[in-house]
Amino acid sequence: MDARGAWHHVGNRCARHRSVFQREEHRALFLEVLGEVAAKHGWEVHAWALVPDRFHLIVRSVRGNLSQCMQLLGSLYTRRLNAFEDWDGPAFRARFASQAVTDESRLRYLVAFLHLSAVRAGVTRRIDEGLDTSHRAHMGLAIAPTWLSTRMVRQQIGSPEQLGAWVRDLQSGSARWPSELDLESGWFEDLDGVGRRFNRNPAPDRRTPALLERLAVLDRVCAVTGASKPQLAVTVRGPGANPPRRFAAWMLARHTTLSRKEIAAHLQMRPRQLEGILHRLRRHGAGDLLEGWLRAWEEHDLS
Repeated sequence: MDARGAWHHVGNRCARHRSVFQREEHRALFLEVLGEVAAKHGWEVHAWALVPDRFHLIVRSVRGNLSQCMQLLGSLYTRRLNAFEDWDGPAFRARFASQAVTDESRLRYLVAFLHLSAVRAGVTRRIDEGLDTSHRAHMGLAIAPTWLSTRMVRQQIGSPEQLGAWVRDLQSGSARWPSELDLESGWFEDLDGVGRRFNRNPAPDRRTPALLERLAVLDRVCAVTGASKPQLAVTVRGPGANPPRRFAAWMLARHTTLSRKEIAAHLQMRPRQLEGILHRLRRHGAGDLLEGWLRAWEEHDLS
């Protein structure tokens, strides 16, 4: 439940398992949008974590407008990301998850949870690298955004050196997490939450996010079209031109972060040929067969 001045652990998962934080540019773009929303609507942002398939924030809803801010954050980032990558569709799932934190002494554990989330997800081995979390900004290892509030962290944890020691102690087990904090989701079990519960992190997979995306999309293309994966790489000349291959190109462009060159390589076609397929789909539509497969894709959500 939101109220003026309420503290929240809030976030959302990416739609259709599309990895929207895989690249540094994606994370920088999200933080830019987050800063705009915070400045415009009086949000206090105290910590962030951006892992490939979700984001977490610790915020103080100064004006009691949490839902408005979350909706604006998701829609504005989606528009800019789609324009940047030439994608379409939503970046995040429709309903975000949030949990009001009424005991401020618990906020320091949530800060540590967020700052360790990239390590737990297997994105990085160190907590002080990149834009995945706000740890570098709080530690003074990077220039902190003007909209990032450090007040709560200083009050609850202390100096940057004390923050670093606190996070390391929890990571190593020298300090103990609260028994009521679910370390897979960052959810306090004894508190009520709003919206979808934060999903548990899967066990780290040593395969790259791009490879996992491609495999998931191609598996789904084969399930929808009835084609085998080798058939998706077969060149067929003439009007038919291997419809499952065209559908695979379309879905890889829509639902992965692969570059056009990488998609063309996976389907054993020239990048110019791929651009021609995508251009014709945008200009003339998909046709009855591909439209039917698209409906089957959307109706039978296999992701």
